[in-house]
Amino acid sequence: MSADRKAIGARLRGLREGPPHRSREKWAILLRNAAEPRADQLPGLRSLADMIKQWERSTSRTSRRSARPARPW
Repeated sequence: MSADRKAIGARLRGLREGPPHRSREKWAILLRNAAEPRADQLPGLRSLADMIKQWERSTSRTSRRSARPARPW
């Protein structure tokens, strides 16, 4: 994991936990509201909250194993 991803994740967490404190679910609602009128194209609130958690932890949404090329044998 790159240092940039760790720094971005730490900043996201700091913004969310700083005053005013907001839950991941509240941030998901804010993201959907900011995306109007395209909010219907976004994932659901629970999925967005899970993504925020993963972004804060600086982990990928895809499995590393599935991202690897297939073995030739």
